[in-house]
Amino acid sequence: MDEGVLKYQNKIQMGYNKNNCQLENKFPKTNDGILGLLKEMLEFNPFFRPTAKECLQNKIFDNIRVAGLEVSAPFKINIDVDRNENQFDYENSEQN
Repeated sequence: MDEGVLKYQNKIQMGYNKNNCQLENKFPKTNDGILGLLKEMLEFNPFFRPTAKECLQNKIFDNIRVAGLEVSAPFKINIDVDRNENQFDYENSEQN
C-alpha cells in the first residue's frame, strides 16, 4: 500500500476513539441504538465497517421490518471507484 495513504490513515485515526466521538453531543435527542449504528457505519476501515445488509439487520429496524418482503440483491453493485487496478476485495481480504 502507498506510504502516503498509510500516513493519511494514521493521521485521521490518531486520537479517535469510536466510543468517544461526541455524536451524543451533536445529536442529543437521538436514540442510543441509532447512535450505535451510526458509529459502526462511520468506521474508517471498510473491512470492519458493516455492509448495508448488516446495517439493515440492526434491531432498530425490528419494528418496521417485514421479513417476508425482504429480498437480497441478485448481484453485488459496483461503482466506478470500485473498478480499478488497485481494487481490494474486503470480503476475501485480498488485492485484485
